[in-house]
Amino acid sequence: MKRSAFVLVTLASLAGCRKPERPNVVLVVIDTLRRDHLSGFGHERRTSPNLDRLIGDGVLFENLVSSSSQTVPAVASLLTGLYPSETSLQYYGKKSSFDGERPWSEVGPHFDSSLTSLAERLAGAGYRTAAVVSNPWLKPEFGFDQGFESYVSLDCGDECDGKDVVREGLSWVSKDTSRTPFFLYLHFMDVHNPYRKKGITERIFVEKRGIDRYRNGPVPPQLRPRDLEYMKALYDEGVLRVDGNLESFLEGLERYSSRERTLLVVLSDHGDEFAEHGGLGHGTTLYEELVGSFLLFHYPAKLAPKRISAAASMIDVTPTILELIGVGSSNSGSGQSLVSWLDGEPDDSDRVLFSELGSLKSARKDDFKLVLDLDTGGKELFALAKDPAEKENVWTAHPEIGQELARRLSRFVASARGPGGAGRPVEEKLRERLRALGYVE
Repeated sequence: MKRSAFVLVTLASLAGCRKPERPNVVLVVIDTLRRDHLSGFGHERRTSPNLDRLIGDGVLFENLVSSSSQTVPAVASLLTGLYPSETSLQYYGKKSSFDGERPWSEVGPHFDSSLTSLAERLAGAGYRTAAVVSNPWLKPEFGFDQGFESYVSLDCGDECDGKDVVREGLSWVSKDTSRTPFFLYLHFMDVHNPYRKKGITERIFVEKRGIDRYRNGPVPPQLRPRDLEYMKALYDEGVLRVDGNLESFLEGLERYSSRERTLLVVLSDHGDEFAEHGGLGHGTTLYEELVGSFLLFHYPAKLAPKRISAAASMIDVTPTILELIGVGSSNSGSGQSLVSWLDGEPDDSDRVLFSELGSLKSARKDDFKLVLDLDTGGKELFALAKDPAEKENVWTAHPEIGQELARRLSRFVASARGPGGAGRPVEEKLRERLRALGYVE
């Protein structure tokens, strides 16, 4: 039997058996990880040897478009298969606000109970569900624990260590050795600012000292080229560190669940900017260095290795997981299952992928991408195949394409119906933690 045919037979058996032996599901989100800083994507430093090996025998979607460039709306989309306009979880970067009016220090995000999360879907299918998160925006008081029977939100100060995520994750898995399948969501912050973590950073790639001038916003005037290179070297050390922590988790997991019984899903929620468009940090723009992600499905017993270059969306992850394990892929939002892409060419010729940052929106179709600021009316159109760095606005050269994307974006925004609702007050202790991570009032 051909390998591709094997994939189809396996997927059919997963979805069609009356009582399938469903795999455990481990969802790993690496916060702030740029795909172009992975050695598996050609980065000059060997930052991700373990992840590269997983990519070698997994299914890699090389071009996953995040729904946003900030964790809250991106993770909400990941867990629901809905865009930010459909979840009402937005982040307005220019105002550092979740409702577009009040600053985050007054009102935080709110994952509405009317939304259905991946954890709820899997719990309804008989899965045990747990999460270990280290990003303070994902705390239970903001509703992200919905559907999880165990939800550990690590209060690790300014310098989160992924080893803590590994420890807590393995601790939960070890408590129940039954054959009941489990879903475990791990959220790592090793790559996130502060890049230099006292007692953790090992100075593996750093050659010359500089100053970490991180901020979520325009490049500060005092930033020197050596500072930028220093920050990039520290960032790459964070990538190497999380790569090692992921491997440590998988090695520990072998004591309780073989990799043949585990569907591993790895992605990043968004990237970080290093002055490519005049800024640093994230939650500020919708350029590719921030919304360009990747998606890895690792399940060697069932899925043949493949690299897929066609663009997919963050909102496609949940429907794909559900179909792969035989729970179903129906979704009330815009997300679609990517299972059909695993054996054949993607059929998405008319699909437009959106990203949102409050009033800043982008629409992507084929090689063209529109970035539209609804507040100012500013518009930029990029031809990504010729200009992947998004330096040349080609609206004047291709006005018909820009106008069509603008119409599609307008229809989407007008038709999206989120639950709305007020956010949650942010406590002072959490304010201090978030300031340390670069969020400003």
